[in-house]
Order: sequence, then structure tokens, then C-alpha cells
Amino acid sequence: MRTLDLCGVCAAKLATGYAIRKVAGGVDNKITCAECGRRRYGGTYEVTKKGGAGRGRG
Repeated sequence: MRTLDLCGVCAAKLATGYAIRKVAGGVDNKITCAECGRRRYGGTYEVTKKGGAGRGRG
């Protein structure tokens, strides 16, 4: 599990291959995106692999 500051565009891109969850609620703040490096409005997200361990994969 990683905690990243992501803009909305990069968060949407990562959501296709990863499970993301917004950590800090409320209004998006001005952040520097960890993925694209741009200064944009976004938030802090927890990023994990989809279908991670511990889900009863019999």
C-alpha cells in the first residue's frame, strides 16, 4: 500500500489497474502530483493492487 498525492486525471488512470481510496476528505487541495509531476488540484490517495492478498482466494 502506498500513499500518494494525485491529481484527478492520474487518480482516474490508476483506478483502472489499482484500488484507490481517498484518505483526506473534503475539498481538493493544490498538490504536486506524484504521477505526472504537475501542480494541480487533487488529493491524497491510498493505492493498492486490485484483488490483493487476504480476500479468500481458496
